[in-house]
Amino acid sequence: MNITNNIVAGVVWTGYTAMTHDCGDTTSRFFYNNVAHGVRYKNKGGYGVLYKHDRDSNYQDTNGCVEASYFTAYKCSMLGAAGPYAGKTKKTLYTNMIMIDNVLGVGPTL
Repeated sequence: MNITNNIVAGVVWTGYTAMTHDCGDTTSRFFYNNVAHGVRYKNKGGYGVLYKHDRDSNYQDTNGCVEASYFTAYKCSMLGAAGPYAGKTKKTLYTNMIMIDNVLGVGPTL
């Protein structure tokens, strides 16, 4: 199932949880052209999107790069886009993203 052309607004904690794709894969449309705004949760949440590479929490990237793309976030109380990649990949790319008026912008790790 593809998640495309959606808007999430005024939610608590996280607008979306989505999968990344392999770096350079310009055909991926699993999570494409979505918007999150007004995501709030005190000082511990408020993410437009939390990216994960796959459903395995023990994931170790084999090619050294994950990519997330085509997403817009604005007025989120923390990061517009974030991913829990610390120690799991060498490189994280965010491409074709629009981040407006989020407290912390984007971040590769939480």
